[in-house]
Amino acid sequence: SILTRFIHPRVQAEESHRTTVELIKTEQKTFSRKQQECFVFRCLDGPASNMICYSVKKHVIVTEEGNRSLFFYIEDVAAAEKQQQELNFVEPKVKWRKSKAKFLLNKAIIDGIISEDATDDNGNTTITVLEIYQLDAEFAKYSFEKFGARLARVRADIKRNKNRAKEDVVAFLRYKENNPVSLLSRKGYGQWQGSIAQECLLNDMLEGLHMVNKPKVLWESRMEYYENFPLDAFRSKMEQEVRTAKYLHTLKVKGNHYKAS
Repeated sequence: SILTRFIHPRVQAEESHRTTVELIKTEQKTFSRKQQECFVFRCLDGPASNMICYSVKKHVIVTEEGNRSLFFYIEDVAAAEKQQQELNFVEPKVKWRKSKAKFLLNKAIIDGIISEDATDDNGNTTITVLEIYQLDAEFAKYSFEKFGARLARVRADIKRNKNRAKEDVVAFLRYKENNPVSLLSRKGYGQWQGSIAQECLLNDMLEGLHMVNKPKVLWESRMEYYENFPLDAFRSKMEQEVRTAKYLHTLKVKGNHYKAS
């Protein structure tokens, strides 16, 4: 937090107005003809919102502090490890395998934000472990010393699952080829799903005919019904379609309710 009048470049604000900022790095700048240590930060609110600004360090009040690697970019791997050792770094109680950090790392690789391979076709590093570590605040909650190995395991898991997915598709297509869809139910009559009889019944239900007619009367009203399905099967299918219609209506009503709220 900082008094807005101490922000550079200057912005118009009341004398007592304060701005909440997120620290990015420290930097030496000349103020009052002498070198002074400054904070470079991103303004989160106020007239300078979303601007990258700076101020002399003494004017900034730190209201919340975490792992320093979240705020000050470190280019050297050894320095990052040393920093955590000096701070007596302790990981959260939530283990890595169940952490939000692992979930976000996995998602970033799948979405292509982080490369799936550590090196490109020429053997060059695509993105360093340290650069990935500082991409998200959740990553920096866990040990940098262990992060490289964890990253490698997540990448390996994704590759293995992709290969398994390809194998599953091949196996599924082979199963479909060896097991053609049956045109008859186990009781000897045709499949209801996708049949002309089902389409006719849905149309009859839209007109409310199932509400004023008994199943037998409705069954006798169309040859698509009585020529393809026995009465007991038709009655069962009609009850099933009514339950499905009620369920879909419930989902629609709930969906509208939640959108409105």
